Amino acid sequence: MVFPKSRIEVSNYIYLLFVGYAFLIPFTQVVSTIYLILCLFLSIVFFKKDSFFLQKELLVPLCLYFFMMFSLLWSDYTSTDFFRKYSQLFFIPTLFIINYKLLNKKKIETIIKGFIIGCLLSILFCNIYATYRAATFYPGGFYAIVQPGHDLIKSISDGGNLYFGRYFSIFHQTVYFSAFLTIALMFLIDKPFKNQKINIVFFLILLVGVFQVSNRSSFLVIFFLFTFYLIKKYKKFSIKTNLLLITSLIIILTIFLSNPRFNKTLKSIYASSMNINPNATSSHGVRLLVWKASLDLIKEAPVFGYGIGDYDIVLEDFYKTNKYKSALNGKLNSHNAYLSLMVQVGVVGLLLFLLMFCNLFFSFKFNGTTIKFMTQSLSMILFIFCMFESVLERYSGVLLISFFYCLLTIKASLSTNND
Repeated sequence: MVFPKSRIEVSNYIYLLFVGYAFLIPFTQVVSTIYLILCLFLSIVFFKKDSFFLQKELLVPLCLYFFMMFSLLWSDYTSTDFFRKYSQLFFIPTLFIINYKLLNKKKIETIIKGFIIGCLLSILFCNIYATYRAATFYPGGFYAIVQPGHDLIKSISDGGNLYFGRYFSIFHQTVYFSAFLTIALMFLIDKPFKNQKINIVFFLILLVGVFQVSNRSSFLVIFFLFTFYLIKKYKKFSIKTNLLLITSLIIILTIFLSNPRFNKTLKSIYASSMNINPNATSSHGVRLLVWKASLDLIKEAPVFGYGIGDYDIVLEDFYKTNKYKSALNGKLNSHNAYLSLMVQVGVVGLLLFLLMFCNLFFSFKFNGTTIKFMTQSLSMILFIFCMFESVLERYSGVLLISFFYCLLTIKASLSTNND
């Protein structure tokens, strides 16, 4: 890389690194992190006051980060790894604050396009790699079913097919990969590319990708996303509009209910209801166990929690005491971001986290229905995914929350100005 000689060159480098980072988000974590570090390095070394702007909404993830680190004071177990684990809650908002005035609406839109293209290519790569493995899985011929003795439907529902589920999602754990794809779908509703046919083709590819990843919470997210979009688009509910809305939702539900993995989950929920069974082994049954464990722990320390250092320890002790074998053997977390935060940092940390959703959803001060749809849709997408996953416990999850919160917060703010 040629070392920049002027501030204009620096801003161009930083902008390109932003685009590159967004493009690489659906891919490898290592390379995208290198891009982030380079961007932050250039921003600090060539810092100028005229590019800096302290937008108050960007302070929220910073406050959450510092409070989480502060909770180490009342944790029995402490480690410097926690500073690294949650570092993107600090570095990404800082990066946007330092370079706020270097960005404009056109640059933000290009960053979004880079992310969409990255999602599309990641799906393409996953399919190519699945085909390669299927062709070499058995020397005798093409075979995509990983678990011997399973037919096609059972292999999909049990996550044992190279084209579906965890075997297909090779870059990220399925819930995060599907979250990235779902956010890309949301961006495509805004028609970011000039050619409408391109928007439609990209949208369909991403929709198929979500179906292949087969994360169950993403199906729920897409259903609500389409419902929200149709309601926003058709404010006057005529008979024709009602029919269109109902028909569209039925089609969407039919498509995703046809996914064997999602269908199996619904049957499991219906069969076990909401009964707590310490010996549960199904995904639904074990999830109920970890939720109950978290709720019981929260009752003992509701205000400040146990500290991020003791989170895993107190959960493990609870599993042992109550003989939750599956949860203990799997070393499972709360599988709910709100419960995880409550156990870690109590109601104070949870309120800071929820404030991020409020900042996105209640963006009434911003002009234009398009940006309102995007910010409110993102808050809905993140809110639903957080109900079924402790998103801040993984690198992909911290990235998911911090990057897209900051990106759309900046975009919403710029929509009030004439750039």
